[in-house]
Amino acid sequence: MIFISPRFYHEASGNMAITANDQLHRCGEVVCSPAASGWWVDYKTYIQAGTYCLGIMFTPWENRGIWDVILDGEVLETIDMYTNKSPVAGRRYLKTNIEVANSGVKTLTLRNKGKRAAATNYQISLQEIVLYPDGVTSFSPVDVPGLSGWWSADTITGTGLSHGDPVSAWQDQSASGNDLTQATSAYWWEYRENVINGLPSVMSSGGIRLLDAPVWNTLRRGGTIIAVVKSSNYTVQQNPSIYNGNGSSNGYGITTYQSSWSALLGGVSWGQGDTASNQWRIISLVISRGHTELYRNGIPMMTTAWETQHNIPPTDNFEIRTSAGSSPGTHLAEVLYYNYPIGPEANARVVRYLKEKYAL
Repeated sequence: MIFISPRFYHEASGNMAITANDQLHRCGEVVCSPAASGWWVDYKTYIQAGTYCLGIMFTPWENRGIWDVILDGEVLETIDMYTNKSPVAGRRYLKTNIEVANSGVKTLTLRNKGKRAAATNYQISLQEIVLYPDGVTSFSPVDVPGLSGWWSADTITGTGLSHGDPVSAWQDQSASGNDLTQATSAYWWEYRENVINGLPSVMSSGGIRLLDAPVWNTLRRGGTIIAVVKSSNYTVQQNPSIYNGNGSSNGYGITTYQSSWSALLGGVSWGQGDTASNQWRIISLVISRGHTELYRNGIPMMTTAWETQHNIPPTDNFEIRTSAGSSPGTHLAEVLYYNYPIGPEANARVVRYLKEKYAL
């Protein structure tokens, strides 16, 4: 599965200006504004020979144009992004049976073909482009680019590690080497066997429990945190907290606060009233400059226009913790961190993978 995200503006080329400041809208949505038809932008990626589906997430509006999607010179589809109604983010278009004859580095081109007479501009507004093989359902979180931290309780290693043993280190499966560690024994989590769908978790026995790693996002374009988690008491703040940037004023994460799962943005909690304690959840936080989205089990809970300081990334550790007043029984089965705001299609696929793995 290949995710080609327009957020990777630094990897694109073409005759349209691609810059960070005017590109990162609506959780990483790209808005390109050509002056006339024929303008284009390229993205290069390696694709194996095979039959593929093409998925495109975009926002239609009155100032959008007509665009060709081209793979190595062949037009795959032409999409009219105009609508005379209010903009609706996340419109999906799907095309199947795309044949790629030979493996290799391919060029995906977005080229403006013009606009309707009623349209006010030639713009394109994209959230994500996805190519995935027809008939193939296998997926791993590493299939989505930018995975900088992947901590799964079923991969924790240790000599004789068994039910109830302390967890002082949680190994990173992303190949980035960002292991979560803790030197102070009083802050160690516990390893628990056969907790969710026959798989283990790490559990807090109450009070402060902390594992951290220097994984903050120096790429300065937001990030994504996805966690399989169960809180023992939602009314306690930071039970748990999964936070990139720890004490940084520009940090971000997910937490519990006032009986809800919340986004924790620059130290401020934004709650959404999910009051069901002691239930497993898949919580996703997708954040970029100017926009934040919080999901529960793949369903949007919150959007906010919280403004990250785009040129000042978080400067403190990535941490997984419970607070001093937390009660025993908070569990974490899996946590993933992507170093950019992944799109709706990618988030949905990761959530689906986790739902299948943990039978949620």
